[in-house]
Amino acid sequence: MKLQIGHSSYVIGLFDVFNTNDINLRLNDSLEKAETIVNSKSHLTDWIIYFNFTYIHGADIVIFKSMKPYVGDKQKYIIIHIPIPNLAEVYWGINSKKIGSLETSEKKPKNCTYISIDYKESASLTEHIQKCAKIGIEFTLKSGFTLMGETIKVEEDIFE
Repeated sequence: MKLQIGHSSYVIGLFDVFNTNDINLRLNDSLEKAETIVNSKSHLTDWIIYFNFTYIHGADIVIFKSMKPYVGDKQKYIIIHIPIPNLAEVYWGINSKKIGSLETSEKKPKNCTYISIDYKESASLTEHIQKCAKIGIEFTLKSGFTLMGETIKVEEDIFE
């Protein structure tokens, strides 16, 4: 099984402020470690798991693990919403006019997990994004998810 990262944004100009390749490089060793563990336990070694980080306004990290897989392509997407604060919330935030939201009603989506995050624990936007990405990946792998009837789970610590 191959673990890969993708990025999408509802924040105008966000990818001009930080480099997604830096985030990928910082997470690469941990993902490779997780791949080795997963592949030693799973028969689905030809599948690709995409952790897609979606940058959006919000108060929590939101993790969607129950997305249906693309069986023909042998791909499964785990969507992780990474909240991006505005300048009123923290000094390194983004201008609120540039931050989009998917909120269309008062109801929170179901079939997902919410993890609270304190923006003030990070000193920069890049540090915040990296921290949220690690939390999202670690939660997903430690709590596990189902793919083709098989539970994919990594109980070992992959982040050092």
